[in-house]
Amino acid sequence: MSIEQPPIAELTPHPGPRLGPHKQPWERQPREPSRSYAAFCYVRNQGPERTIRQGVKAYLTGDCPANAPQRARQQRRYRTHDRPAAYLESVQGQWRRWSSRFHWFERCGAYDDNLSAVANEQAFEASLAFRKAEIEENLRQRQLRIDESRMARGVIRGVLLQTVKLISNEALDDAKMDEILPLLPRMITALDVAQKSERLELALGKADEPASLSQAEEDEQVKTLAREVIVRVERDEQERLDAARDVDDGDGDDDNGAV
Repeated sequence: MSIEQPPIAELTPHPGPRLGPHKQPWERQPREPSRSYAAFCYVRNQGPERTIRQGVKAYLTGDCPANAPQRARQQRRYRTHDRPAAYLESVQGQWRRWSSRFHWFERCGAYDDNLSAVANEQAFEASLAFRKAEIEENLRQRQLRIDESRMARGVIRGVLLQTVKLISNEALDDAKMDEILPLLPRMITALDVAQKSERLELALGKADEPASLSQAEEDEQVKTLAREVIVRVERDEQERLDAARDVDDGDGDDDNGAV
């Protein structure tokens, strides 16, 4: 009986017991006939619940490739045999003898262990790849938040500085001054929040990159100028009110003297 060797699935090399020199157990062994090894492959490929009968049935009833004429002849013989069960049993008997001689089921066990080890290794590598992608995405998102904080700092700093210059140059009328002056403390607070947000992101990420010293110095300078302007404007306003009160008090004294 001649049996063609079926295609053999490629396996990732994995250390395991060897039955021959430089051979894995699921590979063809020294002095193992090609027909026996082909039959072994049909049994091996049935999975952990394999039996020799399963392998024989797969061989005699499965799809037959065009380049396996011997198998095609045996399949026709099986289909046209007046006692198909007897023919199957005869093939099965030959496979049992090969199985005993070449330790099929011990080799199938090594094959299953190898598949499991390869699957575990691939799952581990997939887990590492997922974790790496997750870390990279977290770093990307953190960098976006840092960039947004820096952009916000730049915008707030620019607006705050421009406002300070307008107030310092007395370029605003009283109505505009009354409208803008209350916004200065809010802009200072917003700048503080943007600074703290950036420092927090850098600290959480344990980044080697420090916050820009020049930007930090500019922030502090602008906040200092803004606080000074607030103090000066409030002082000027208080002096104006005091002067007006003194004028009112003088007018009152004149009226009393006239009476």
